[in-house]
Amino acid sequence: MFERSIFAWFDSCSPFLVVWVSVFIGASVVKLALTTKGRDFKLLDGLIGSELPGLPLALLHSVCFVKAIMIGDWASTLLFLWWGPGFVWVASFYLYIHAKKRPFDWSPYARPTSVACKVIYVVLMVAFFYHGFVGIPFVFSIWIMHDQIRLSWFDNNADRSRRLFEDLWFLRIGYVVFLFVPWFSSNAPLQTFSMVIGPIIAALWIGGLIRVIRAGRFRTPPASFENLRDIVYLPRRAPDD
Repeated sequence: MFERSIFAWFDSCSPFLVVWVSVFIGASVVKLALTTKGRDFKLLDGLIGSELPGLPLALLHSVCFVKAIMIGDWASTLLFLWWGPGFVWVASFYLYIHAKKRPFDWSPYARPTSVACKVIYVVLMVAFFYHGFVGIPFVFSIWIMHDQIRLSWFDNNADRSRRLFEDLWFLRIGYVVFLFVPWFSSNAPLQTFSMVIGPIIAALWIGGLIRVIRAGRFRTPPASFENLRDIVYLPRRAPDD
């Protein structure tokens, strides 16, 4: 159950993942700087910009899923199923219906999806920290918080900060706390670099959050639902006549 070897392998990939996400963080900083100067700079906008930073992290779940099956670790198999094959299936289906321009009502799946994501995240973090690995928890945080930076600075959307007061799932605070893991653990990937990038992300997030609050949009839900993470805001489609 939750065999250490699987989590050790996943954590060994964290240096690459830190570099990967950091590239997008740098791109967002460049975009922010140019946008501040009044230039229309559409670097990595839309679905690609929001989902591509976390794609390798998601795909590695599928590798861990297969590894868990091979060694007969049923608990890890179920754990990595959600963001592994589950993510691949949903993403493929989403791209299919988008290409075919077919409507699909995601709203009935809002609550179970929201609950499942929260539970899986908590179990993952507990498993990694139990085995003494901090790389993947740190990667999750820089990935999630980078997304929050993009939403706050470019879309005036507080997203998870707003949801903290909507569903009272206060464990979201871990997203910010884990940014500082490299300051306290020598096992952190690229420790010196990570010690710098973590606080930078935290500062950018705080600045973006202040910006959204001053604009009076903290309580405002997303205006569009391009990202499936916004499924909880999707209105139910009216029944066909």
